[in-house]
Amino acid sequence: MPPRFFQLERFPLVVATSTSGEDAEHDVAEFYAEWDAVIARGPHAVLLDLTKVNPLFVGAHERRLIAAAAKDRREGFERTLIAEARLCRGPVVRAIMVSFDWLIGRPFEHPIAYFDHRETAERWLLERLATGPSGA
Repeated sequence: MPPRFFQLERFPLVVATSTSGEDAEHDVAEFYAEWDAVIARGPHAVLLDLTKVNPLFVGAHERRLIAAAAKDRREGFERTLIAEARLCRGPVVRAIMVSFDWLIGRPFEHPIAYFDHRETAERWLLERLATGPSGA
């Protein structure tokens, strides 16, 4: 079965698309299980497309689920994640992501940037991939 959340055709540039958040209990587990497979492939940069997220479905409980799943993968992210571009349109989803970062505690080592346009996010990620982890 093909991945539901991750597009790997342009690996090491990976596009991860989040759902609305309506079924977070199920989706978070599946999303991070797919990301485990990406981590196993090696160094990559991810464009995290959050444009479908409905803030009404992402409360404190959902943010804690996401943060716990990310914490569990900290070592894998630090070993393989070169950069993360977060595509989100609007201040509410961006605030949710900032609260997620706060919940995970210690910030991740890789650079994280927010974008309103996919093309700009991809260009930024391709630059990070070209310079590698130390050039971020």
